[in-house]
Amino acid sequence: MLAALNATDTAVGTTDSAIRDPLLRYRRPGAKVSIEKILALQPDLVIAPTSYPAEELEAKLPHHIKVVRLDLWGVNRLFDEVEKLALLVNKTAEARSLIAKYRAVLEEINKAVTGAERPAVYYEWFSDYNTVGKLNEWHNAVEAAGGRNVFGDLEQYSVRANPEALVARNPDVIIRREHARYFNPCLDNSTRRLEEVAKAIAERPGLAGVRAGYM
Repeated sequence: MLAALNATDTAVGTTDSAIRDPLLRYRRPGAKVSIEKILALQPDLVIAPTSYPAEELEAKLPHHIKVVRLDLWGVNRLFDEVEKLALLVNKTAEARSLIAKYRAVLEEINKAVTGAERPAVYYEWFSDYNTVGKLNEWHNAVEAAGGRNVFGDLEQYSVRANPEALVARNPDVIIRREHARYFNPCLDNSTRRLEEVAKAIAERPGLAGVRAGYM
């Protein structure tokens, strides 16, 4: 998101996943979160996701290094989080422009799907039969795109499904999210990994009664 706000010059370090992103013009050695490396970079501020354990970050950093928690994903709260980040790096004008651009995109999507029949979607992320309930931002993404999450009736963040439950809910579409450690669309020229995963899903025993294709 710093790259989208044209604010990569404010960063003294990032994690490995950001360094591998070719959209970032800025490069510094980074790693999985290391308190020693953070201290060596002498930042004024550490930006971290809300899911990262406080005992692994705030509890180990000196008080003069502030930690701000942001969740820069998810259609329901992304714009608010971008505005917060923009205030921290003095890029409010860039944030307004970016938010306006993507609000327009969401409005176009909403117009396209309003009144249309919503396909039943099974969204699987990272591992077999791991899916999302109503409290997950990917549920919101499916709904915003015009789909209906087949496990969206469950007031849960993550749902452990099984073949019987999936057949009973009979999705029209199966979407599998693959982890970037196995497939990174920014770096990988081959889709072989995705083809292998799709083939494995299609060949799972017990899913012959599901009407879905897969993406």
